Amino acid sequence: MVLGLSVFKLATTLPIANAKQFLRFARPKYLKVVELRAWTKTLMKLERESNNASMIQQGLLKLQALVNTPDSAFKVHAEDRKSLNADPSDAQKAKLALGLMRSYFIQIFHSDSFFCDYAPESLKAGRDGEIVWRPRPLFYRWDENFLEALRHIYLGYYTSQPDLYHDGLAALGLMPVASSLDDIFGGDAFGPQMFSVELFLDRFEALLMECRERDVTLHPDFLVLGLAITTLTHALEELRQPVDSATIFQEFARASV
Repeated sequence: MVLGLSVFKLATTLPIANAKQFLRFARPKYLKVVELRAWTKTLMKLERESNNASMIQQGLLKLQALVNTPDSAFKVHAEDRKSLNADPSDAQKAKLALGLMRSYFIQIFHSDSFFCDYAPESLKAGRDGEIVWRPRPLFYRWDENFLEALRHIYLGYYTSQPDLYHDGLAALGLMPVASSLDDIFGGDAFGPQMFSVELFLDRFEALLMECRERDVTLHPDFLVLGLAITTLTHALEELRQPVDSATIFQEFARASV
């Protein structure tokens, strides 16, 4: 009951489409995959931190410092969205898609916290041709062990280091469902790809079902990760721009050295 109420309250803070997509995974058949008490605590933590104005402000300032480089047209905006202008033009959408993916990797690798809202409504055309992301206060601080393993998974996958990739999976107890995780990443299909929310959610559901069949328990932070990727995928799908995640990651990794 507590879980259902927490999911409902969280869903009301999201755009309607994403709320419905998120609620798809609140069904009883999935509760075996994540320990109920841990999942409830994670939702309550997400709600609590998303309502902490001081934490949100500090997080936005940190995110601005990480993302707002002089050579990038993609900026994080700390002001209210009412001060922003129209939706991005067609000419801006390719840069916006690049900026979204880059900001996702920046948050994963250079912060211990995460703004989960990449919904299209949070993206606007700003002043002087800038493309502005003003995320809603849907904010979460990762468990440090989960974040370390997640970094190994991404780094191993996108830089073709299978040992590092498998180390990350093993740290989270995910080796029995490695094939489903490969599908979520897109398998061997490197290169520009179009993003689809339904495709991601179908693959995420297949992961949950395989976890259930193989008696694998997911770390509760996967709930937040799935939510973040859903909103990111929604934004990329709306932009209708092909995105080469591997190339963006490799360029990001080289710039971060």
